Amino acid sequence: TEKDKNHAGETRTVARRQFRKQGNIWIDTAYTGPRATTNLTRGSEQYRALIADEPGIKTIADQLDGEVIVVWKGRAYRIR
Repeated sequence: TEKDKNHAGETRTVARRQFRKQGNIWIDTAYTGPRATTNLTRGSEQYRALIADEPGIKTIADQLDGEVIVVWKGRAYRIR
């Protein structure tokens, strides 16, 4: 649909990182294909522990809606 075309390839910069939207997922442009990814759910104990140590990840997750894949200190995280 026309609406989908308008959002395809949309990019946003958050915390000096660039994210590209593919479908409903925001993907860090530093993410280069298949790699070990830690899956986290917003509000989970694991997520709260991570953002306590790495508040920059919370900044990113709070500003991007839906699913986010972020590369942080060499590790990939998928936040839902």
